[in-house]
Amino acid sequence: MGSDDTPKVCFPVGGMPAIVRAIDAYKRGGLKRFVVVVGYMAEQVMAAVATAHPEVSFVYQARAMGTGHAASITVEALASEGYSGTVVVAVGDMLTVPSLVREVLATSDNTAANAVLTALPKRSRSTAGRVVLDRSGNIAGIVELPDIIRARNTGEGLGVGDETLAADVVEERSDTVNASLYAFEFTALREALSQIRPDNAQSELYLTDVVEILARKGPVEAVTVNDATDLMSFNTPEELARVSEVFGH
Repeated sequence: MGSDDTPKVCFPVGGMPAIVRAIDAYKRGGLKRFVVVVGYMAEQVMAAVATAHPEVSFVYQARAMGTGHAASITVEALASEGYSGTVVVAVGDMLTVPSLVREVLATSDNTAANAVLTALPKRSRSTAGRVVLDRSGNIAGIVELPDIIRARNTGEGLGVGDETLAADVVEERSDTVNASLYAFEFTALREALSQIRPDNAQSELYLTDVVEILARKGPVEAVTVNDATDLMSFNTPEELARVSEVFGH
């Protein structure tokens, strides 16, 4: 967002920090326990959240090593408390509606899937990771756009499930993109996170890699979000203005 004094999750949406408004929605969707990963400007994020939601816990990420690393340190903190069951993972600057949270939780509860992801039509978020299907039409994994671009430039294949696919085939096998709201079975998520590696175009630990790991062991379910305004995030002032139009009331 180009600010040196305000972390993105604290930008106001309708007069309320985005992360505070997000937690409100997750509470109304049925979640009760929250852990927020903080790093850059941690004190400001913690103060904003604690003012509105004093019961929230925090985990500090000393180095930004990717979404998979953020999830891993949080999972280990929960494991030290003996946590088990379902864990929902989301990004702090993403606004959603309680009904979608309830649908994700219901899908997790009512299926055998160890992972439930949310997906948007590709046209609505063109830079997001591609949800790639296997030959049978089941979810095989998520491939991030920088890795597709690198594969297209180098001519190298992309490993997805038990296949190695050209960049253009990855795009053909993907009608939807990852919307970054997930529900996982806790033990399965913890095991999968231990297997991810930063061998990608951004040299980061991708949370999205756990989808492929879990898909090898059993079905991964997707909740398709047909209305893109049900799940919105922002990276520019213009996008924040749009989010505020939808959620700032």
